[in-house]
Amino acid sequence: MTSDTLLQAVLAAPCGTYGLPPAKASVIVAMVVWNHYFDGAYYPQGGSGALRDAFTNALTKHGAEIKNLSRVVSIDRKEGEFLVQTQSGEIYTALSIISNADPAITLGTLVKANLVPYKIRQKVKRLRPSLAVFYAFVGTDLDLPSLGMTGANIHHYEDIDLNKIYNSQSVPHRVENVDGFFITSPSVKDPAGKHAPPNRHTLEIVRGISYESFARWAAFPSGKRGEDYEFFKPKFLIENDISYCNK
Repeated sequence: MTSDTLLQAVLAAPCGTYGLPPAKASVIVAMVVWNHYFDGAYYPQGGSGALRDAFTNALTKHGAEIKNLSRVVSIDRKEGEFLVQTQSGEIYTALSIISNADPAITLGTLVKANLVPYKIRQKVKRLRPSLAVFYAFVGTDLDLPSLGMTGANIHHYEDIDLNKIYNSQSVPHRVENVDGFFITSPSVKDPAGKHAPPNRHTLEIVRGISYESFARWAAFPSGKRGEDYEFFKPKFLIENDISYCNK
């Protein structure tokens, strides 16, 4: 424990990684994130896509079948087997299931209620979304390394009171004061990863934003959220004097 507020802010700086302010975040989660950095904060060559491909290639090599665009709508269990039904009506059986979807969706929507213990169901009902983020994916011809950009993850805050910054970013439809953001460059981290054409670079800029600002489109898949969504993004950013970039 420390009473040094600046040191507290430094230690809590990666709180955007887990979407909670220091006042609400578990110290265990914060320690896990810092342990990641202490161990070297490794970045996969080729980016997250290379990690995905290695994982799926290993699965298929061991006989797995990868199903894309197969949205799961329910998980039931009968006679010792799980039954997984997709939106298209296909049903798959399994002795065990691993889900990396939000627990509120997996346990509160997909899995039949009679399969979830009462206490777990009640806990799921109390779950609320943490801070969401707004991404800007930028391509540039700037020579980022010559401008001082390294492979580091940069967390920028206008104030050492991170709880105040988090709370300001949690207000629906409000981003006029960009008081904190995260920036990194995949092409600088991984020069051989083909993240950008020759003599070009990529940047990822991330800023916290409330889940409620986009909640109306929660049930729609990416790329199929309609004209209102496509109109809202640039209008929202222009009104708040934020530059808008397509990926």
